[in-house]
Amino acid sequence: MNSEFNRLLDDFKKLHIQTETIEPTFLDISGFPHYENVCSNILQFYFQTSEAHGMGDLFIQSLFKTLGETISYPIIVNGVEREQVTASGKRLDIVITTDNYVIGIENKIYAGLTNDLDDYTNYLESIRDGRQLRKIVLSLYPIRTYSGFVDITYQKLFNSMDSLMGNYWRGSNRKFLDYLNDFMQNIKRLEGASIMDGELITFINDNILDLENLYTQLNSLKKELRQRVQDLSKRIDYDDQKCKQWFWREDGKFLDDLVHDIQIDGATIAVDAYTYPKGWEISIWLRNPNTNQLKNKKDLHDWLIKQGVPKDDIHVDETRNLYSKKLDDVDTVAKCLQELLTVLCK
Repeated sequence: MNSEFNRLLDDFKKLHIQTETIEPTFLDISGFPHYENVCSNILQFYFQTSEAHGMGDLFIQSLFKTLGETISYPIIVNGVEREQVTASGKRLDIVITTDNYVIGIENKIYAGLTNDLDDYTNYLESIRDGRQLRKIVLSLYPIRTYSGFVDITYQKLFNSMDSLMGNYWRGSNRKFLDYLNDFMQNIKRLEGASIMDGELITFINDNILDLENLYTQLNSLKKELRQRVQDLSKRIDYDDQKCKQWFWREDGKFLDDLVHDIQIDGATIAVDAYTYPKGWEISIWLRNPNTNQLKNKKDLHDWLIKQGVPKDDIHVDETRNLYSKKLDDVDTVAKCLQELLTVLCK
């Protein structure tokens, strides 16, 4: 078992992984990342050639390019209407009109295609007035259509836009270009496009059983670390009028922490008892200062000495800790922690 894990770690270290930070999009922050109506409203804005985005006919040209058509002249969009009501009361998401074209778009993010496309066709035929008709389902994933509708995925539309963007970005409004990039990133996230390094994905796929086993063992270790600090907490006596006891651990780290927060005239002094896969560490630092005797690290340094903490155990360095002691066994940890809490809470 150990040899397999060693081999796995050795192979992992050989990878040249490009790490990409996953930042939320504005739609993520707003809480509307997958709402079809919100996405359709954004599309309405960018399809309108006279809008403030300054990108002119980029969207409509990209749409025709995705359909395999080339329009050699600038396209002026006369109108982009939302939720157009058919004779039977159904609603078509987007209708775009130009002098030569009527374009109907049904926008599908996650919902299946249950819409009456025949009804949409009848509506579009009723308003075409001799203009050419284009009927489109715009979707995250390929969808089977009928009644003359053509399925276009967001990925294909965005690929067309990328190929044309060089002709438009100079005249664009930077703010709305940033919004567009954010919208495109949001859609790509919804598509499930991988942001992980390809070499890493291959490594995971090739070693999936060993990695699942390792993952199980690591989860067991995290549970054991939490049990250690819980057991330690039962051995510690403290003044609950001055001190609060709680547990903390950081995601992605293999440590756990028994915390005692001591309240002194509005200031909070943190006493952490960390446990690692091997060994322990006790540290003291100023979580929240006050405006009186504990304003900074120097004040805490003097206060700890005044309370009776041995001067040799206190140090000042670049870290937040003024006290840090590494210990091997839980009995020593319990004795040291109890002594500290006794002197600090007196």
